[in-house]
Amino acid sequence: MARLFSKKHEKKDFTGPVLGGSFFENLFDHSPEAIIICDREERIIRANRTFCELFGYSEEEVIGKNGNDVVAPTPDLMREAVAVDELMWGSKEKVCLETIRLRRDGTAIPVELLQVPFELEDGTLYDYTIYRDITERKNAEYAFRREKVFFEKLFEATPLAIMICDPKGRITRANPAFLKLFGYPEGEVIGRACYDIVTQDARLIAEAREIDKRFWSGENIHMQVKRQNKDGKILHLELVQVPLILDQDTMMCYVIYRDISQQIKAEEALKESERRYHAVVQDQDEFIVRLNTDGVLTFVNDAYCRYKGMSKEELLGSSIFDDYDPETAERLKREILTFLTPETPVKTSEVYNDLPSGKRQFVQWRNRGIFDQNGKLIEIQSVGRDVTDLKEAQEQLKRLNVVLKSVRDIHRLINSEKDPTRLVQSICVSLVVNQGYPNVWIAILEFKNYLATIFEAAMIDGDTPISERMCRKELNRACRKVLENPGVIIEKEVVPCSYIPLLNEYPDKYSMSTRLEYQGHVFGLITVALPKEYMVTEEEKIIFQETAQDIAMALYNLGIHSQGGVKGKCD
Repeated sequence: MARLFSKKHEKKDFTGPVLGGSFFENLFDHSPEAIIICDREERIIRANRTFCELFGYSEEEVIGKNGNDVVAPTPDLMREAVAVDELMWGSKEKVCLETIRLRRDGTAIPVELLQVPFELEDGTLYDYTIYRDITERKNAEYAFRREKVFFEKLFEATPLAIMICDPKGRITRANPAFLKLFGYPEGEVIGRACYDIVTQDARLIAEAREIDKRFWSGENIHMQVKRQNKDGKILHLELVQVPLILDQDTMMCYVIYRDISQQIKAEEALKESERRYHAVVQDQDEFIVRLNTDGVLTFVNDAYCRYKGMSKEELLGSSIFDDYDPETAERLKREILTFLTPETPVKTSEVYNDLPSGKRQFVQWRNRGIFDQNGKLIEIQSVGRDVTDLKEAQEQLKRLNVVLKSVRDIHRLINSEKDPTRLVQSICVSLVVNQGYPNVWIAILEFKNYLATIFEAAMIDGDTPISERMCRKELNRACRKVLENPGVIIEKEVVPCSYIPLLNEYPDKYSMSTRLEYQGHVFGLITVALPKEYMVTEEEKIIFQETAQDIAMALYNLGIHSQGGVKGKCD
């Protein structure tokens, strides 16, 4: 029959009823596609098993009925279906389109429709229509579009200059900050070799090629480089290159540039003269200090005073190491005082401070040793800058890769797992393994005050997740709060609960919850445990709620009704 579909309605000598003969009869009934055969008046004369299963009818119920009345009963769908019939009979050609048709219970199914006319030798006209269920494909397309929007917003909004290159070094994407930094319109960048855009100097091109070799050999790149904008101006930049994994077979190069020209300018000004040093450094946003070999501050600029929240008088004469715990202070002394030599006069170090707001601030220091004529270290000048934004951008990228992998895995489960019990248990384990939540539990609502089924997964004392399943428990206050609110609920304390045993292993965690809702149906709720220091972003809340909606949609498609529970015995 597949061969017949590829030909232009050639005449076939069907004996007896249409599809007479055991070969065609068997092929028709066992086709994985939903098929009906209609006469010239569009009355159904045959419907195969797949059609009946897909639309919820028996063959006896549809025989003799108008096919459009069966699967396109609404006015809009009926107008479309009649137009397809008219186009097919008018052109005597097959018609193919993607559309919506309705099951017996009124639920919509996205389908790919192929309608083909044919004629028997006695001149009788018929047509056959094939309906292919494309629900899974549409769901995958929706998930992909949502991921793309999230990534686009993150990519476009960051103040850091970013480009994405393929393995051949061609630029496939460049964000507005990148175009502004290098002075190009987007049309002159996309598809070009990255070396042609970021510099015109042969020496710098060779350096960039060598860095790329290291990157594609598996090394993550984080260093300072010189590049040029379109006008040839030298740019002093901090370069970060990390892999961006799109799928199992595709990896791109994600390049971040941060303009540090002002920092380099400050360092060069220090070399020229003490007078110019004071004039320049006071205007810098970077923190600039000088200290002797005992770590005692001999100079601080205004930015450093603002950073410390102290006056120059309070800072000068104090030791820079007094601000840190003994372990960090010892490490800094070793790096600054021991590793600085005439041969290696510059050393970069990184420290962090916990601010009163609870936020962690990262500061990168570039320490340069000043030596006497005998090569003895006599002073250190240090330029520091707040790299918290860069750290957060790197963490966001890392988190994005994790979230995208987790979302892909969940949609793979939704599209492949047809058993609701295994589906929900697998989703719990996937969120623990792929997204790093210490504990995940999903509860399916039975009726107003009871949970029919509770699924739980956690990572306890090892790398293998443990899963549990409980049945029929009364709703507690926390569960009711989640079910009564449509948004994401953050609870700063995890309330001990007898029917969630693995969650009780995390008394020092807090939780994020939302209800499982799709098309007005509430199926239950999902809760994940989070470490106390974990900061949930608004983007993660959105993805968490959308994931919950996807789970609810999957339960809906699998026939689990809200407040109906997941059937099956509890372990």
